[in-house]
Amino acid sequence: MTSKKLNGKSTVIKSYNSYGSGISKAKRILKVLRESERPLKPKEIASLAKINHSTTRVYLRRLLEIGEVTQPYPQAYVAKIIHAMASSLVRVHNLVLGLEAPGLVRGVPKFEGWFGAVKVRVLFGNRREKITGFVSCDEGMDFDKTVLVLEKFKQVVFERTGATICDGEISVVTCELNEDRQDVKLEGLNCVTVKDFRGFLERIYNKGDGVRSEVKVQPQSLDHMYAILKGGMTPYQILQGQALTNKKLDVLTEAIKFNNRVGLKILDALKGVNSRE
Repeated sequence: MTSKKLNGKSTVIKSYNSYGSGISKAKRILKVLRESERPLKPKEIASLAKINHSTTRVYLRRLLEIGEVTQPYPQAYVAKIIHAMASSLVRVHNLVLGLEAPGLVRGVPKFEGWFGAVKVRVLFGNRREKITGFVSCDEGMDFDKTVLVLEKFKQVVFERTGATICDGEISVVTCELNEDRQDVKLEGLNCVTVKDFRGFLERIYNKGDGVRSEVKVQPQSLDHMYAILKGGMTPYQILQGQALTNKKLDVLTEAIKFNNRVGLKILDALKGVNSRE
């Protein structure tokens, strides 16, 4: 905030601190963020706002300092008011957890219970000495509720086996995400299934006053799942990201195989030269 005199009176006006003549650039950046349905990276913002990339980064830092924008995850920005009032949010509605438990599960009875609208089942497998947790919630769980349910899962394991476990010991076997959008309806049909180039499926159907999108993913760890929930990414973007990562790994694997083949041919050639000598 700054003070300016008009007609001899001191009047408080809103300011973007030390932007000076660059206030229009700050407004253009905010306009781009407020019109976006997802978090944007500085390069994207610069392109849409038609502002130099380095200049955009300077303004984003200042806007972040005064609270006009926020970062849902590193190197991504949203306008604060839009982020707080978003009409959609990625949630977990089905989750399967795995935990290796050698010597801890023999004769332990299963657990089944409700925590509010969340159903939790925990099975203690004697044969594989593994604990499996099944979590389901029709409305879906946001980040905070998911963390709370994970703590309940740990508590059940502790009460049944006496073992204290940490997040790093828990594997995510499967994770089903949903995203609800209000005031949008599918006209003339009840459900649409979208397939990406890797064969992953996203199911979209009418639910209540809006539509719901559902996908099944397999995060690498609990931390990865938490990052998905905190990041606000759409389920389809998550699947596309996984597909691109897998594709890059496939290309890298083929490159390594090619190098190995070339290396073996060179070794064979050298052996032939040595044998002739």
